[in-house]
Amino acid sequence: MKIETKILTKFLEEFSLSAENQIGEALFKFETEGLKVGSNDGQKQVFSTGWLKPEAFKEYSAIGNVGLNDLANVIKVLGRFDEFVTITKQGNLMTVAGSSKTSEKKVDVELISENFLSTEAAEPKLTFTDTFVIGGKLLGEVVADAEMNKDAELIIATEPKKVMFSNTGKYRFNTTLVSPVTVGNARVSFGQPFVNAVANLIKGDTKELEFSLANDYPVKIVKRTENSVVTVIVAPRVKEE
Repeated sequence: MKIETKILTKFLEEFSLSAENQIGEALFKFETEGLKVGSNDGQKQVFSTGWLKPEAFKEYSAIGNVGLNDLANVIKVLGRFDEFVTITKQGNLMTVAGSSKTSEKKVDVELISENFLSTEAAEPKLTFTDTFVIGGKLLGEVVADAEMNKDAELIIATEPKKVMFSNTGKYRFNTTLVSPVTVGNARVSFGQPFVNAVANLIKGDTKELEFSLANDYPVKIVKRTENSVVTVIVAPRVKEE
């Protein structure tokens, strides 16, 4: 199995989230339809799924399930290789290999048994009342606005044909998005886990993200590309009594 290093690492970064909500372990399923993975973060505030299609690979084979932990370092290990990596599985080892014009390199990564993985792999079943699409650049600006404050809440509210983003704190930004498909009557607030969930999704040239939400309810965010789909579900911020 062979793939461009940057394609695989970007996919893993987007799936595994960031900071305190970074996913540490997951079961990667190399199936006929491609690589599929799903897991919650350690704090169970965010659930993430990823699908990397066979077309993303230069050479693809359905090698079955691969249990990995220490994902942050696995991504760093992959980054030690040049343009392409070749991946094989033998017993409880996954071997990653790469070469350049003058050298060859490989690394054996010890796999984790499915029985020792503590994360949930099934996406929760949720029902939403509203939806909208937002560009990656605009969402990045909304997040950066909120982060001008310490421990701010980011609030998303919908009205007919528009979405309002605002935040609490000393510097209270308000941004309105025109959204012809939005019905309205949904309002939900999020804390730092939202920022950690979308940080890697909005890097680079992300054109758009699909949001599904309801009043005081988790939000579902989907990023689609030609060769991959990454979905994150973020729990709302619960107000203390």
